[in-house]
Amino acid sequence: SRESLLPLGLYSSLVEYQAYYDPQLSGPGAPRLWGLVLLSGLVSFFLNLANFLVTKHTSAVMLQVLGNVKVVLSILVSLLIFGNRVSASSAVGCAVTLAGVAAYNFCK
Repeated sequence: SRESLLPLGLYSSLVEYQAYYDPQLSGPGAPRLWGLVLLSGLVSFFLNLANFLVTKHTSAVMLQVLGNVKVVLSILVSLLIFGNRVSASSAVGCAVTLAGVAAYNFCK
């Protein structure tokens, strides 16, 4: 809201003043850094848009179910791409989550 911008701006100006002069923000790698910041913002925008559309066309419960599936997929991607280890309890948790999603879709 408009009322929160002034305190946040003052806080940023007083406490984070040194960050304005960080050499990484204007050095040789700055265009790549700002491009990544812009890309991150765009991804966040479209994620929020997708959340809104899912809620509009289905329900808030389905959004939560899909959020649980997203966590399982994130674990799977980290396992496949980065080779992260998954403990037995995490694997069981993923299996229970997917079983719960299947049961929800069956009963729905």
